[in-house]
Amino acid sequence: MSRVADYVIITGTSTPFGNQAPGNTAPEEFLTGRIVEWFDGKGYGFVATKTRRFFIHVRDFSRHHKRPEVGDAIRFTLGQDAKGRPCAVKALHVNDGGQISGVALLFLGALLILPVMALLKLKPDWRWVAGFASVVNVLAFYAYAVDKRRAWEKLWRLPEARLHFVALIGGWPGAFLAQRNYRHKCSKLGFQMVFWFTVLLYQGTAFDCLNDWKYSRAGLEEVRSWSGRIPWHS
Repeated sequence: MSRVADYVIITGTSTPFGNQAPGNTAPEEFLTGRIVEWFDGKGYGFVATKTRRFFIHVRDFSRHHKRPEVGDAIRFTLGQDAKGRPCAVKALHVNDGGQISGVALLFLGALLILPVMALLKLKPDWRWVAGFASVVNVLAFYAYAVDKRRAWEKLWRLPEARLHFVALIGGWPGAFLAQRNYRHKCSKLGFQMVFWFTVLLYQGTAFDCLNDWKYSRAGLEEVRSWSGRIPWHS
């Protein structure tokens, strides 16, 4: 894949202005731009690149993951309308319309308060903490990107257990951001239940640490109490 100006050149079987005859292949030019006008009631609007703007209709989106809105980043090829004028076709939302919003960043910041406070109490070597956290969270973000790309290309997917594992070892903040950036795994209930259990596990552990492991000790004492009541010998 090579980038030329606004264009992304990929191998395909279509020209920018229509399909070629069978057996004749040529690069297909994909442009990137943002929707600058959208009339939701009429189902059409305009998308602008750095140099031009084009008409686009809702039926010319290849996939419908979200309703088009002003500001959406999309990729598209050029086609022609009934009058022979260039227009956007085969449109796709970049990252399926996913984005990391300010609200998501604020929420993530709130989720990090307890873990950071617990680390401050434990006083670890911050160089190791920062290094490990950076590596595992970049790895988590990258894993979601790879899985999303494989989903688009209909290839073998990464096992969900692998995504959960990288979150469990500390990559849950990166996973949280990747889910929103790539609009990936957000609507899969079973996956989200396991993911948020991992997040709550970190919150609970941090809270217990700040309380001198009071709840862990109480739990261990309860386990010992129950184990002492079990008749181990007949």
